Amino acid sequence: MKGDYKEGQMAIEYKKSKHITNVVKAYSKYCKGTKTIIFNVNIEHSQTVTECFNFCGYPCRQLDSNCSEDERREILKWFKETPDAIMCNVMIATVGFDEPTIRNVILNFSTVSVVKFIQCAGRGSRSLPDKDWFNIIDMGGNCIRFGDWSDDRDWQYMFNHPPRPQEGIAPVKTCPDCEGLIHASLSVCPLKNEKGEFCLHEFIRKKTPEEQDLEEMVLITKGINVDDLIHKNNKKYEYYVFLEMGHDVVKNMYFQYEQPTDAIKQKYFKIYYQLCIEWYAKTLANKNGNLKDITDSAWHIKRAKHNFYDLVNRYHHQLTTV
Repeated sequence: MKGDYKEGQMAIEYKKSKHITNVVKAYSKYCKGTKTIIFNVNIEHSQTVTECFNFCGYPCRQLDSNCSEDERREILKWFKETPDAIMCNVMIATVGFDEPTIRNVILNFSTVSVVKFIQCAGRGSRSLPDKDWFNIIDMGGNCIRFGDWSDDRDWQYMFNHPPRPQEGIAPVKTCPDCEGLIHASLSVCPLKNEKGEFCLHEFIRKKTPEEQDLEEMVLITKGINVDDLIHKNNKKYEYYVFLEMGHDVVKNMYFQYEQPTDAIKQKYFKIYYQLCIEWYAKTLANKNGNLKDITDSAWHIKRAKHNFYDLVNRYHHQLTTV
């Protein structure tokens, strides 16, 4: 509605007890004992959050449009002078509000407006001589949409090309050590903690499907050398190695899995048949009118499957009768 999420529906979701509890838990984990401002969805939601903080013994007060001028001045004075004060509000303390002692900003709402996001997050950015950091606790996934509040932005382009809903999702990821949000392309976390120390968590690159398949094949075929099998059994019948390789593959499968599922059996069969393809290419391909390749040979696939699943049944029977 009006280019943003519907306030009433968002408040219904954010007022659920699990979300209220999560805000208090986040404060206790990251902000406890330091000055904090919380931006909530609407007045009713903000009052509920305030009551929960007070119930848990934290000094929290509510500032909203229903407050009189005297009440507003008194609350702001209290917030300024109380080191561990928590102030809940609904977009009241944004533009023009300057309280540099704020150490934590909790965004307890979701928005598709980058301006609203920056206005709220920026309340913690006011500087003091001994202040070089502040926390943004984002309960609404806003950083995933917009990136870091301090990122450089092309405001002229954004003004002329306003994003549609669901657009502009920033490629970011969460560091498991410091729980900060960083660009998805980074392999080492560059963020600092409150002591000024670099996190330096190293992200392990996710393997491609091809790399995973290769690793699995190396594991499954461990100890199986097609060339050695061909050399050792060159005087035996033609398809001896073709069938014999199945023993080692099935044995390796039952070594890894006591009760392999159908999906695991299919995976091991595919790798067994890759060995069959390799064996055929090195022994029978293009000889005496034979096929060049058996990758898609229905006869060879059927024979390999019959051999493989016959071995599976034998191993299963042996294990269940021991």
